[in-house]
Amino acid sequence: MDDVEIRRYAEARATLADLGLSRSRLRSGHDFDAHVLNMDGADHLRHRQAVDAALSAAVTARLPLLTAVTRTVVADLPVGLPVDVGVLVAYRLASAVLDLVVGLGGPESHPYWVNLARAIDLGDLGPNVLPEALARLTAIADDTSSDQPRTMAAWLARSGLSSREVAANLLFTVSAGMTNLSNALGSALVALARHPDAYAWLAADPATRLTTATDELLRFGEPPGRHSTRVASDGRTFRIFKAAANRDPHRYADPDRLDLARVPNPHLTFGHGRHYCPAALLSRLVLDQTLLALVRRFARLDLIEPLETWDSFDRRPLTIIFHL
Repeated sequence: MDDVEIRRYAEARATLADLGLSRSRLRSGHDFDAHVLNMDGADHLRHRQAVDAALSAAVTARLPLLTAVTRTVVADLPVGLPVDVGVLVAYRLASAVLDLVVGLGGPESHPYWVNLARAIDLGDLGPNVLPEALARLTAIADDTSSDQPRTMAAWLARSGLSSREVAANLLFTVSAGMTNLSNALGSALVALARHPDAYAWLAADPATRLTTATDELLRFGEPPGRHSTRVASDGRTFRIFKAAANRDPHRYADPDRLDLARVPNPHLTFGHGRHYCPAALLSRLVLDQTLLALVRRFARLDLIEPLETWDSFDRRPLTIIFHL
């Protein structure tokens, strides 16, 4: 049966909210599939409540450190030299944030989780890759050495989910979070470097312009090849292309123009409906703090490659020169 591709905004939003379409039918039955995105009905509610509570508690506990690590990453960028910000900003910051919030084992573990997220993106998975990742996350969640939980892993281990479900939700959070957060950061940098007037507009008054700017960068920079998948009871597969929906001229006036003051801006970058991204607030927080740090330090960004957007899936370098 043919797949259904959805690219219009109204249809995409309705499809994402359709309770008759399922994610659980995509499950393979392996342990790594037993996470919130692949649940429906009562199982989804049980997982979603646990994940939302654990993630919220962890972000609250780590908020000062999240702000500090974002400022450090921007402060470490050299001036006047070409920098692969895919490596030194997008992936570095995404892995540091996820380590603080989820609990990944410290900075020495970051390359492992970055490479794992890339392997999942590319479907380049050997037979032992996901079982090893689940074993690592199970050990992290089972570490009860602290009576004061500070990470999502620690909170989730106390949520009532089984050990298998805890590890699967942590793996989903890490792999999806690494990809989505790095894409948001990289795409925002591309857009601002390509549109110096927009960067100057934000830098002139970031305190009042940041909210609309962040939403527009999320809408504008969604990688075009990414999609969300749902399955109908008759076996049809629906693929929702959020980037196309975010540029639908029936929903957005002049959709291919970067307008950091655009309101309203109900983009679908984080999805919609019951599977709306659990980490949407965290992603916005990190992007907000990154933008603030950038405009406070740098006067201009020069993009070296002629890129319109950036997707971590492609593994292309993203080279930018930062100017004071």
